[in-house]
Amino acid sequence: MTHLGPHLRHYGPVAPAAHPGSSTSPIQPKLMPPLTDTFEIEDFTALSDWEKFVAGFEDILRDWGVSHYHPPPDPAPTNATSPGVPWVWRQTRREIRFMDCGFWVTRFLRTLDVADDPPTVPPPTRSDGSVTPGSRACQSLMNGENDFPCSAHPIYYFYGLDEFIILSPQGTEQVDNPTRIKMVLGTLSVAAHNTECGIPMFIQVMQRSQAQFAGLCVNDRFRTMFEMAVLPKVPSSCRNLSEILYVFQEKLSQPLPMSVRGCRCTLRRTYRLEDWTSHAWTQAPPDFELFAMFGGQLGYLNDLRQLPFGAGQDPVKRLLLNTTWPGLVEETVLENDVHNDLDPLEAPSWSVSVQFEEQPQCLLGQYLRQFVKVSENHESMLRVLGDFFNQSDYDVDESVDNVPNALKRLTGPTYGLTDIIKSGRSRRNSNQPGPIKDDYLFKILEYLFPDSTDKPEFPYPQDFGSPSHRHNENFNNFRVLLSTIKSCPVDGLLWRFTIVAAHCLHILGGIKPLAHLMHEFMLEIRFRWENGRKLPGLPHGPPDHSYCLFHQKLQMINYCIDRKLARESVPNQSNEEAVTPKNDENSDEEFFDCDEDEEIEVDETKTNAADLPIWNQKPAGRAERLGKTMLLHHNDFMYVPICQEPAPMTDDQLAEQAEILLQLGSDAEGSELRAKMQSASLLSDMESFKAANPGSVLADFVRWHSPRDWIESQKDNGEKGKLSVRMMTPGNAWAEAWESAKPVPARRQKRLFDDTREAEKAIKFLTSLKPGEATQTLMPTFLHAAIHRLLLETLDNVPNLKDIISTVLPVLARLARFSCRPEVQHYSSETLPEFDTRTNLVRDVVQRLSAAEIKLSQALSLRAKFTKDVNFVKEKAQLDDQEQVARQMEDFVRQLYSCPEVKVVGASRGPAGQLIQKMFKEAEKATQMITDDMEAVTDAPLKVFPAPVSREYIIRVAVPRPFPYSAKSPQRLYVCIKDKEFRLAGAFTLDKEYL
Repeated sequence: MTHLGPHLRHYGPVAPAAHPGSSTSPIQPKLMPPLTDTFEIEDFTALSDWEKFVAGFEDILRDWGVSHYHPPPDPAPTNATSPGVPWVWRQTRREIRFMDCGFWVTRFLRTLDVADDPPTVPPPTRSDGSVTPGSRACQSLMNGENDFPCSAHPIYYFYGLDEFIILSPQGTEQVDNPTRIKMVLGTLSVAAHNTECGIPMFIQVMQRSQAQFAGLCVNDRFRTMFEMAVLPKVPSSCRNLSEILYVFQEKLSQPLPMSVRGCRCTLRRTYRLEDWTSHAWTQAPPDFELFAMFGGQLGYLNDLRQLPFGAGQDPVKRLLLNTTWPGLVEETVLENDVHNDLDPLEAPSWSVSVQFEEQPQCLLGQYLRQFVKVSENHESMLRVLGDFFNQSDYDVDESVDNVPNALKRLTGPTYGLTDIIKSGRSRRNSNQPGPIKDDYLFKILEYLFPDSTDKPEFPYPQDFGSPSHRHNENFNNFRVLLSTIKSCPVDGLLWRFTIVAAHCLHILGGIKPLAHLMHEFMLEIRFRWENGRKLPGLPHGPPDHSYCLFHQKLQMINYCIDRKLARESVPNQSNEEAVTPKNDENSDEEFFDCDEDEEIEVDETKTNAADLPIWNQKPAGRAERLGKTMLLHHNDFMYVPICQEPAPMTDDQLAEQAEILLQLGSDAEGSELRAKMQSASLLSDMESFKAANPGSVLADFVRWHSPRDWIESQKDNGEKGKLSVRMMTPGNAWAEAWESAKPVPARRQKRLFDDTREAEKAIKFLTSLKPGEATQTLMPTFLHAAIHRLLLETLDNVPNLKDIISTVLPVLARLARFSCRPEVQHYSSETLPEFDTRTNLVRDVVQRLSAAEIKLSQALSLRAKFTKDVNFVKEKAQLDDQEQVARQMEDFVRQLYSCPEVKVVGASRGPAGQLIQKMFKEAEKATQMITDDMEAVTDAPLKVFPAPVSREYIIRVAVPRPFPYSAKSPQRLYVCIKDKEFRLAGAFTLDKEYL
């Protein structure tokens, strides 16, 4: 039964037509039920999965605008590696699926355009409007300018194509059997014919690591098949150029035999150098033993005064020398099992590339990571040091044994480092040695406290901000950014302590030596405070809030020592005045300079000294006269009093005070208490002013202390001014303080700044820090020292390194402004969001500095290799060319670092080529263990280069295929021979005209 379609009914057999002339009527057809239960209906007009796959691929080509598109030939082909040509690779990717397997369709285009998507180029047309046969792919196959490009896509490297489309499976899927490969190639072929797209198309086959492709290119006249094979070993029939030419000619002789002549061959040999011998560049970590023996006079390599820098192993892994013979005719070169014309010293073109270690172990990076790791440790000093640590060492010792020390303090004794160490250890009950050897500890303390020796080897600079500490131009270039870091002065006490702490962590065994160093450092601080000896390496004056909190605490201790010494140097006059009665005739009078013709204008309305209370008639504590300013209600000049200096505070004290004032609230009682806390210094100044200016009133004090609150005016009643509105408000803090103030000079007042209490608070803060907490507080200083170490090197030859430093410095400045938990835990238990922000910024800075160190180490290693023996090259050059040779070598090193492959000017005869020969020769001598004496007595010349690690061949020819009368079409074969890889990549073109 014939299938008439699903919309028709099924009928029974149709009766034959009546015979002409018969009277019998035809039999009417009988309606029958559907036969759906008997068979199924299959619709062959529906699309299959493969047809949907092809249609989807064609839609992508149409969306990209490459249907009916035949790329025109390049007007002026240029190598991708040519200098000054901004060639870029653009790619566009789309997704397509075949059943349950996903594919990526990616278009690659090498272009000068920098648009996000590859540009759509309209196809060239003839005068009659028809499309000309595309020839860009054919031209690229025959273009010798694109041979052996560096850092290129494998297809561009194997075939020289600058535009192509790749169909690659997603995920772990692989097109790894012949059936799948043929099916996908069929998809490409159908799509190329249906869309008339002349762009070469490829499918990625086998494992991705093999970079193996198969593809085709179809245009109006030619069809090119791209074939590739990758084998683990070299076939016996493809070991040299002669055998490869034979295989290539045999391939072109199919399907019809033909004579192939005039093949052009481009050959390359690659030699590898990994043994640098005398040209290796490695940096040894600092050595405490050498530092203790020689006093640090060894430069930066073994100097504990700087953080280390450089790689423990050479960051340059290997050097690859590529010797190339371009465009040789097959008859002019011979390479077989018997003879080889390819001498690398005679190669017309040399190029060099270097490979760096992926993750070189650099010294500064190790220090940075270990410092950050220890900052996360929460062990206490007692847990780390055990019996060696005794908390009583930090406490104030008030025993009788300290009486001689107190007496010696009056005579100013001298002491040495031995006394310092013994002073801390005398309190210990055990003689257990510490983690740091005594010799090392003695040298470290001498470095930190050079004033303890008669002839210090490491004195502190006189001026921490002097330009002499900017060692090179890098510090001038980043001077503004460096000044924003809140750490400490360069080469100051805290700077040195931070660097030595990092050395103890990395060299002496970790956190235990660090804890021991902190213990001895705090003992020295306690010793100096008790004996009135200032800490060296700190700027003078009160704590500077532009430095970190740790440094502010050290400055506070030094400031307290200054105040203590100043207070003890002044005799106690109050006791003498209380015991010995004084009369006006024998008492010392205070005199001040004045002009000879100057007279005091006596105002009868003002009081005189005799009218004042007897306890306030004699002035005290005058510093100087305030010009010709007179008191308002007393016939006397106004004098500036000697006042107590305001109490300095560190950052944590300011934050603690602000928090306390905030917690007082806004009610009347809280406001009154807040006003009293803030008016302590004001009350002291008022008492000093009253003592220096008997008969003064509040208006006199305001005229001196707050001139803006005094309004000058001249009235008829003789008044010269009045107080401001806020000063005349009843019950204001100034008026109440003035009423309660007594005329007491500053020396007799209660101290606003208790140096003993503040020094003990600062020492307690430092001694309570755990080793991990100490590293957190020292982190800005440590990172600052790391940047300082990088800036000691030359950054000009390293691209983007200055940009990295410029980016890191603002991050470090922001990091240093945030507080860490140890800095606030003594007055606040709240977890602040800035703690986590600071931690993240620390990790970011460490990562960037480690990357900068790697870049700089790589550049310095190359510089050491190619400029160390520059005199060897200069000697062979003429006198006039020596300066040019030096510049040429500098440019060569700079390009070698920034470019993936660098052409050697002059090949083997150029200055760089001669130096490379010397490197290979030394490595060969080291491999064969040949000394200079053995080489002198050997008749046979020493081989310069080892066996090549890879041999590459590119063979081209244009021949008519498949028939002798066909148009000439490009044929190309790429061959790569390595130790464990053999690769063939062929492009074979046929003329479609007679197929």
